[in-house]
Amino acid sequence: MPRWKPLLIPARRWSILLAPVLLLLTLLSWSVASPVGSSPDEDFHLASIWCGRGEREGVCEPGATEVQQAVPAPVAGGICYALEPSLSAECYEERMDAPVEELVSTGRGNFTSIYPAGFYWGNSWLVGENVEASVIAMRALNVLLVVGVLTALYALLPHRRRNALALAVAVTIIPLGAFLVASINPSGWAIFAALAVFAGLSGFFETEGRRRYALGAVTLVAAFMGTGSRADSAAYVVVAAVAATFLHWWRPAPDRWWRPGRLRWRDLAAPALVLLMAAAFFLGSRQSRALNSGNTISAAMEDPTTETPGKLGLGKLLWDNGMNIPSIWAGVFGSWDLGWLDTEMPAFVGVGGLVVFGAVMFAALPHVSRRDGLVLAGILGLLWLLPMVLLFRSNAPVGGSVQPRYLLPLIALFAVVALWRSAPGRRLSRGQVALVVLTLALANSFAMHNNIRRYVTGDDVTGFNLNALPEWWWGGPVSPMLVWFAGSVAFAGFLVTLVSRTGAWDWAVDGDVRTR
Repeated sequence: MPRWKPLLIPARRWSILLAPVLLLLTLLSWSVASPVGSSPDEDFHLASIWCGRGEREGVCEPGATEVQQAVPAPVAGGICYALEPSLSAECYEERMDAPVEELVSTGRGNFTSIYPAGFYWGNSWLVGENVEASVIAMRALNVLLVVGVLTALYALLPHRRRNALALAVAVTIIPLGAFLVASINPSGWAIFAALAVFAGLSGFFETEGRRRYALGAVTLVAAFMGTGSRADSAAYVVVAAVAATFLHWWRPAPDRWWRPGRLRWRDLAAPALVLLMAAAFFLGSRQSRALNSGNTISAAMEDPTTETPGKLGLGKLLWDNGMNIPSIWAGVFGSWDLGWLDTEMPAFVGVGGLVVFGAVMFAALPHVSRRDGLVLAGILGLLWLLPMVLLFRSNAPVGGSVQPRYLLPLIALFAVVALWRSAPGRRLSRGQVALVVLTLALANSFAMHNNIRRYVTGDDVTGFNLNALPEWWWGGPVSPMLVWFAGSVAFAGFLVTLVSRTGAWDWAVDGDVRTR
């Protein structure tokens, strides 16, 4: 036997190591597929990050009024190409060339604690003299944090539970999730926080020893990312923690599922810490008060003199919104535009992503227990009731104040709960798996191509070659086509890796056996 033989890693372990690398490459490609300012309300978030660690000379100084701060000129002000899909990002270059020594007073920022401070504080450590380089570094950091937490959970979870995590991420990340995770929008931290908290706490309940404590630690990191980014994400983290506790800490007898079984009080330590963290961030932000008063988050950041729409009839609000709420869910998969809701997605992206999600969820339903069904019904009720209440209180129809990114964390949580009982045993046919992989890979590729096209030339220019006559790009040796190709191949490889080695598509019912 050759001496180097013991150093070889089995193919199965290589695939487990390869999947996070390919997902990381996919999201890093998305992080450079759009310019500074491309995510929703990014002018607000830029100024908030620059002031994330308080007032600092030359970075964040007192503004003209008590509710304003002075930040470098490239950071302050609106985004010239926002809501103008025919405009490329070329118009933004002039602002990027403004000297950072020149400070401009602005009220567009988290200066009155509209959002929790955790996201802005974390990203503020990467603030530098070059705004574009700082933003790319922040996007890369956010991608590393999200992929790092998901990878740690995958490695620590019992083998039979890893499939649920991997598959839930795969069927919910394209295109909205990938775009936001690879941005400097707080929603990037919030998207998979509830999913990670549910998976982490569930693993915490099902394991013993060092693995259990490691899962508890990773869960707290995920909870911090969720609660420290958005107040509504803090609420979703609470939902995830309660769901995991209900499904694992409360263990009824099979023949009396409505009665509680033996209570294990020591298991409440981890969920209690998560709930305390969520309560602290939720109550400490003005975003929670904006939600309670019926104002949308965007409205809380806008000029108070902005005109509000006229009163809509009660019947129209309840009936029409009730029928149209599912269109917000579909927006997660690409039926709504990306960015400032100005980057149109091809029909294949929205239809393909929604069909795959629905197919996977229906395939998982036979493995759902009655307790799982109660949790899924509760999450589905929230997906319907929450936007209904917000739209009613803000007197707005579907398509206005409640965006798909607000509900994506709940949809990802729904997916992981539905898939949690899955384990190797039954599998989709090879043809079905191939169709799912092909659909998701093409959806990612088409979405990324349209996203790059919108900023390189504006959507008034069409064609396959993104390198032809670009009006904007980062510069350097990496071309738009190379970024698109790398992101497309990496995500396709991520899906193939899950299918071929990790068994993420094999399902069967299993019991509640604790794993050491």
